[in-house]
Amino acid sequence: MKKWEEDLYMFHCATAPKERKSLQEYIELYLTEKDESYFNYFLHFYEPRLNDKIYGIVHNYAMQGHFADLKMVFVHGLYKALEKYDLSQNVPFLYFAKYYYEHEIHEYIRSMRHGLTIPNADEDKMLRKAMALCRECGETATQENIEKIAEQIDRSPKFTCELIAAGLCNTLFIPFYKEYCDEDSEETAEDVTSDNTFNPELELIRKEQSEAVWGAYNELDIGTQLMIADNLAFCPECHSIFEMQKDKNGEPVKVRRKKKTYKEIAMLNELSEEESVRVALQKGYEEMKGILESSIFSKQQTKSL
Repeated sequence: MKKWEEDLYMFHCATAPKERKSLQEYIELYLTEKDESYFNYFLHFYEPRLNDKIYGIVHNYAMQGHFADLKMVFVHGLYKALEKYDLSQNVPFLYFAKYYYEHEIHEYIRSMRHGLTIPNADEDKMLRKAMALCRECGETATQENIEKIAEQIDRSPKFTCELIAAGLCNTLFIPFYKEYCDEDSEETAEDVTSDNTFNPELELIRKEQSEAVWGAYNELDIGTQLMIADNLAFCPECHSIFEMQKDKNGEPVKVRRKKKTYKEIAMLNELSEEESVRVALQKGYEEMKGILESSIFSKQQTKSL
C-alpha cells in the first residue's frame, strides 16, 4: 500500500466494529460509557467523509503535502469539541463540532504558511479578507484599490499596502484563499475564484506526478537545479512561476517570471560559453528523465510482485 493510500485509512479498525444506525450513537455511547473504543468506531465509519473534507481543504487552501497532518488536526478539533459537548442540548455532535475543527484547521494553516508569518488569528483573518478583496480588484494594488480595501478592513492605506504586499509575496507559495472569515469568524459563502470542481482521483494523480517530478529535480546537483530554474523561469525554492516587482508608481505587482537566455545563465554561473549551459541543461533533463523512468519501472515491478 502506498503512503497516500495509508493516509486514507489512518483510523481504520483492524476488526470491523458493529455498525450503528448513525454516527451520533457512537458519540453518545462514548460519553455515557466513557469507553474510548466508541470514538475509534466513530472515526472508523466517519473516515470516508473525513477524507473528502480534507481533500477539499487541501484543494481550497493549496496545502498539498499536508493531508495526513490536516486529518490529525481535524480529529484534534473533534476531541476538543467532545470536551465541551453536552448531550442534554440535543444538538448533533458533528454540527456542534464544526466550529472547533474549523478553528484548528485555520490555526494549522496559519502556522504552516510559507513565506509569511502571521502572529495571531485576528491578523490572519484580516489578511485573508484583504487578499480576497484584492482578488476581486484583479490582483492589482493600485492606489484606488488600496484605499478601497483599507476602508473595508478599517486600516490605513499605508498599512493596507504593506499587508497586501506581504500577502502577494505569500501567494508565490500558496494561492489566494477561496473564502475568508467575516467579523464573526464564520466562513463566508462568497467564492473569490472560479473553479469549484474537485476530483479526488485526479488530485491524487496530480499529486503523484508533481512529487515525482520535483523529487527527480531535487536529486540533481544544486548548480544544475539553478540553471534549470532559470531556463524554465521558476523559483528554485518555492517553484513559483511568479515574482514580485514594482510598477512605474512604485506599487508592488505580481508578474510572471521571464526565462533567462543561455548567455545570462552562463554569466550567472561563471561559465565561459553558452554551449556549456546547453550541455549542462541537456544533461540535467536527461538525468531527471532517467530518475522518473527508473521510478516508474520500480513501481511496475512492485505491482507485479
